[in-house]
Amino acid sequence: MYIKKERSTPCIECRNQRRKCIRPSLDADCLRCEKLGETCQQPTTSGETHKDLEALKNQVKQLEEAVAFMEEQLQMHHDYGSNYDGTLVRSERHPSSELSNKVIQSLFHTWKVKIENGTFQIETGIQNISELLQFHPSIAYLSPLSQYYTSESSTTASWSSNNSNYSDDNSSDFYRGCNAGIIMRFGREGIASLIPSTIKILTRCMKTRLVTSSTTNTITLPNALLLDPEALVNQLLDIYFNCHNKYNPLVHEPTHRAKLATVQDPLTDLVTLGICSYVCSAACKHLQLPLQERRTMGDYFHAKARSIILDQFDVPEKRLENVMGINLLIEYMHMTFKFDECRQLLAMALQILLDLRKDYPEFRATGANACFEGGTHSGHYTFTKDEGPTTDVNKMLFTRHVTISLWFNLLLDSISSDIADSECLHFPIWKYMADEPEETKRFVRAQNWVINLYNHPFVLNFTKQTLRVLMGRTCTLSLESLIKLEAVLGEWAMSLPSEFRLCTDLYDKKACFEAIDQTTDSVVLINFIHFHIFHVSNYSCLLQPKSLHGETEQQLLSWVQEHSLQKALRSCQLALYAIHRLTMAETNSCSYKLCASEFLFSALDVLALLALSPNMHIAKEARPMMKSCLNELDTNRLSIRIKMQPSYPKGPTTFNLAELLNGGKFDVDYYNQFPHPWLEMMYDASRYITLEQK
Repeated sequence: MYIKKERSTPCIECRNQRRKCIRPSLDADCLRCEKLGETCQQPTTSGETHKDLEALKNQVKQLEEAVAFMEEQLQMHHDYGSNYDGTLVRSERHPSSELSNKVIQSLFHTWKVKIENGTFQIETGIQNISELLQFHPSIAYLSPLSQYYTSESSTTASWSSNNSNYSDDNSSDFYRGCNAGIIMRFGREGIASLIPSTIKILTRCMKTRLVTSSTTNTITLPNALLLDPEALVNQLLDIYFNCHNKYNPLVHEPTHRAKLATVQDPLTDLVTLGICSYVCSAACKHLQLPLQERRTMGDYFHAKARSIILDQFDVPEKRLENVMGINLLIEYMHMTFKFDECRQLLAMALQILLDLRKDYPEFRATGANACFEGGTHSGHYTFTKDEGPTTDVNKMLFTRHVTISLWFNLLLDSISSDIADSECLHFPIWKYMADEPEETKRFVRAQNWVINLYNHPFVLNFTKQTLRVLMGRTCTLSLESLIKLEAVLGEWAMSLPSEFRLCTDLYDKKACFEAIDQTTDSVVLINFIHFHIFHVSNYSCLLQPKSLHGETEQQLLSWVQEHSLQKALRSCQLALYAIHRLTMAETNSCSYKLCASEFLFSALDVLALLALSPNMHIAKEARPMMKSCLNELDTNRLSIRIKMQPSYPKGPTTFNLAELLNGGKFDVDYYNQFPHPWLEMMYDASRYITLEQK
C-alpha cells in the first residue's frame, strides 16, 4: 500500500542559505540550525502574514497619534514657559490628552500584576528606558536631593538617557545613569595635562607621513640578517616567548614552533615576522644588539609583514594568522608614531574577526549591537564559567585577539573623534591551553576579572564619558551615576578571587602597603595596579565639576571635587607603591617593565593635576609624589638616548608643550630617528609637565 509522505517545508534559515533542511520530525528543529546554534523558525502562512501586517499598521497609527499629541504638548509647554514662570495647570491641558490616555491604556492589557513577598510587582515587558519613554508621561524620579532642582531641571530630567547630544554646545556626550535631575559637566580647562597633550600629538601623527620612514622606500636587508638570519630569528623568538608572551600571550608557542618547523624560510612566515618586529621595538634588555640596528631590523620586519598582510588578507585560510600578525605589529606602529597605518590595519583585523566569529556559535549574535560574547551582562562577577582549559587553540587565540583589536580600535577611534555609540565593545572571556606556562594561566584568569569590569553596562557607559575628558573634551554626568560608580567598584573588588587578592580591603592604605612589601607575585601586583589605575583614570576626570543649571548649590560641586581629589590621590599612592615593587620583584620579564612605564605616565598625569589642587593638603602630598614618579621613570628608563644628528641642533629638552597646544608643529621626524620614538617623546613630555607645575 502506498502512503503519501507529508511534505516538509524548509525553515527560514535553510531557505535563505539554500541548504537542505533535515528534521527528525515535523515538530523538531532541523539538524543544521541545531548544529549552528540558530533559532529554527518556520515560515509564516499568508494568513498569519496578513494578520501581522494589520497589527503593525495599527501600532504605527497609534504611534503617530501619540507623536502628534506629544508635539502639541511640547508646543504648549514652550508657549506657557515664555509667558508664565509656573508649570501648566491640569485644567488647561489640551483635550487631546484623552486620546493619548486611550493609546496608553490600550497597551496595558499585556501587563501582569502579581504580589510576591508582600510587594506588588508589574511585569510590563519593558527592557530599557527607550521603550518606557514610548508611553510619553514624564518619569517621576524620587531622590533625597530633590531640593536642588526646580521645574526647569525636572523638565530636563524627562529626556532619554540614551541622548548623546545634550549640552550647551551640542558636542558633549550625556549619561545620567538613573535619569536623575542633578547633572554636572566635567573637563580639564586651563591645565597643561600629559594625556590630552599627547592625544593632540597622536592626532597630528595620524595625519602626517614620516619623511624618513623606511617602509615608504625599498626594503633593505639589515646587516644583522646578512650572516645567519635563521639564528637571529630563533634568538628573537626565544626572547619573545621567555620574556613577553608569558604576560602578553598572543601566540601559542607549541603550535607556532611546530608550524615553523615545516617552513623553509622563517622570513616568509607572517607571525614570525610580527614577533621579530615586536621584540625589536619593545625596548627589551635581553636583545643584545646596538640600538640603531634594532630600529633598522624593526623597520625591516614590519615592512615584510605588512607586505604579506596586503597579499593574503582575503584568503579565508589565513584569517586568524592575519589578525595575529596585525596585533603583533601594533607595538612597532605605536612606538614609531605610525598611528594612521595602525588604524587601517586594525579596521581590517576587526572585519576579519567578525567573519571569523561565524566559526564559533557561542560568539555569534544578531542585531545591530551584536557582541563577541553571547547574551547580555548578568551583573554578577563569576569565575567558574569556562575556567577549565580548552583544547581548541584557534578559539583560545580568537578570544585574546578580539580583545586586543577591540581595545586599540576604540582608542584610535576616540583619538580621531570617530567613535560610534552603537559599536559593540563586549570583550570575550579569555581561554587558555593546558600546555601553557602556569604563570600565563594565572595571568589569563586574572585578566578575566579585569574584562568583567569593562563588560559591565554601567561601566561601559560611564567610561565613554570620562574618555572624552582624557581626549581634552567635556562630558556630562549625573550625581547619581557618580554614587553608583562607587557601588559597582566595590562589588568588583569583592569579586576578586583570593588567589589574586593582595589583602582583604583594597582601599586600606596601611594594610595594602604592608601586603605589597611582603609579596613578589607579579600577577597579584599587576591586578592591584589595574584596580587603582582604573580609579585614577576615572576620578582624575572629575576634578573640575561645573553645574549645567545655576540652581545647583556650589557646596555640592565642592563635595564632588573634594571626593574625587581624595580618591585619585589615594589610588595614586597605592599604585605608585605597587609599581615600584613590581619593577623590583619582576627581573626576568621586560613585559611588566613596559607595562609599569605606561602606568607611571598615567599616574604622573594625574599627579600634575593634583599638584594644582585648591586643597593645600592634597597639593602638598602630590608634589613630592610627582617628583618620585619622575625619578622612577628615570631609574627604569627603557630607552637610551643616542647622539643626535647635526641637522637637529635643538635637543629634546626644548620640547615646548605650550607652543604645541597653541597650534605649533610637532617635529615627528626629530623623534623618529630614535630607536624608540614614543618613549622618548613621553619622557620629554613628562619632564616638561613636571617642571611646569613647580
